Amino acid sequence: MNSKWTSGFMIAAFGVVMAAPVIADEGYYIAIGAGTTEADDTCDELVGVGFAGSCDDRDRGWKVVGGYQIDENFGVEVFYADLGKADAVGTIGATPATADVDLDGFGVSLTGTLPLTEQLSLLGRVGMYRWDANGSASLGAVSVSANDDGTDLTYGVGIQYSFTDHLGLRVEWERFEEVADDDVQLISASVVWAF
Repeated sequence: MNSKWTSGFMIAAFGVVMAAPVIADEGYYIAIGAGTTEADDTCDELVGVGFAGSCDDRDRGWKVVGGYQIDENFGVEVFYADLGKADAVGTIGATPATADVDLDGFGVSLTGTLPLTEQLSLLGRVGMYRWDANGSASLGAVSVSANDDGTDLTYGVGIQYSFTDHLGLRVEWERFEEVADDDVQLISASVVWAF
């Protein structure tokens, strides 16, 4: 991924969010959500190196979002997302082995909204996610830890129901591409407060 392009994209989107008070007096919102995460290939890759045991690539995830709705159909969001942990306990050959990795990071997304009724809307998003992975592993008496980070694509779809002009509920599916060499999905429900 071209880091200059990624940095420029994130700075431009953040600038739109921060400059929005000059453009309009309303349209801001925050959202807090939680749900489940799943890494697509983490456990399969362990089997490929001779691992036998239990591997759990599902966990709880959560996110905090700040956004600005530019008009009825388009907006921009900045967010923090914790994608949970994948872990494994077992053996390689006859040697005890463990491994785990935690994923979290910050991102920015451009959003699209398609109103279906006055209260119900379809949502879509595409953006970039700056992730950080912290992992550890042991094989017998040898233990190692490692950190990795990167910036990659994220996208998703969802639906939002607005109870009032200031309170809504979202349900979303999001995918985070190539996070620590794996694709991670987050299915979440979020409460949305509009200013």
